[in-house]
Amino acid sequence: LFLLVISASVFGQDNQSNEPAPISGEFLAEKYWTNLGKPTEGSRGYSLYTRNMQPKSDTNFEFWVRIVPTNATAFNRRYSLPRESAFVIQRATVDCSKRTVYLDRTASYDASNNSLDPKGSDLIKGDTRSRVKAGSVSETLFEYICLKLQ
Repeated sequence: LFLLVISASVFGQDNQSNEPAPISGEFLAEKYWTNLGKPTEGSRGYSLYTRNMQPKSDTNFEFWVRIVPTNATAFNRRYSLPRESAFVIQRATVDCSKRTVYLDRTASYDASNNSLDPKGSDLIKGDTRSRVKAGSVSETLFEYICLKLQ
C-alpha cells in the first residue's frame, strides 16, 4: 500500500510545468533530431526539428521541438531572446482537432550548447494553450504535424 501511494504521487505530478528542456549533451546532439519540413523563409525564418514524438490520440501529439533560426540576429531580436542564442528547444503539444498548439519548457542555447535565460522572450509568452496564429512558430508546427504528416 505504501508503494502504491508513493507511485501515485509521483505519476500524478503536474507535468505541465515550465521547466527548461533537458540540457544533457546527448539530448542536444543534432543527430537525434529529425528535420520537420522546409525552413521558413526570410530574415526571421527558422528550421524546425523534432524529437520523441508521441501520439496521445489520432489528433493529439506531444514532442520536443528545436527551433534553429536562419538569421539568429533578426530572430533573436524578433522574439526577445538573448543575443547569443543559436537555437531554442520547447516541448510542444499539438491538438489537430481543436487547432491548438501548446509550447512550454522553453530553453535557449548558444552555439556551444550552453543554456541561456530566455526569460521575457515572446516565445515564452505563448506558453498558453491557444489557437494557431498566422505566421507563428505554432502555425508552422500545426501545418507539418496535422496537415502534412497525416
